[in-house]
Amino acid sequence: MTKIQKLFFLLSVLLYLGACGGASNPDSEDSEEENTSESSSSTTTPEASPKEPEPELSELALAGKKLFQANCSQCHLVDESVLIGPGLKGVTKRQDKEWILKFIKNSQAVIESGDEYAVALYEQYNKTLMQSFPWPDEDLEAVYAYLEAL
Repeated sequence: MTKIQKLFFLLSVLLYLGACGGASNPDSEDSEEENTSESSSSTTTPEASPKEPEPELSELALAGKKLFQANCSQCHLVDESVLIGPGLKGVTKRQDKEWILKFIKNSQAVIESGDEYAVALYEQYNKTLMQSFPWPDEDLEAVYAYLEAL
């Protein structure tokens, strides 16, 4: 590899890690507003069709939405569209709750276990690993409640 190719590769890796590793405080109102405006501006296109109205969310799902916006929206959209990873609308119909929570907590372990669905996702998305989120059960439940509300 030439020096320019190595530099380009390194910059690509750093940009990817920065995009998927956004760890911000989900309890901060300022960070929520920033993340909301960032995610909505980056996913809106002039040709986009009108969005479906968002369902009314429970308190638990609202907490999950904050966590999602702060940690997941850099790589995932809440519709069927692909960003870096798959769109998550309907994910709770494709996989059971236990599988989803394990995958959020440590996707690499699920892939390494040989789980066919996880391996297929890994292959489909160019062997891109999702960051692990070793969150407490309450946070995992909140994110799941938000995904289920989609």
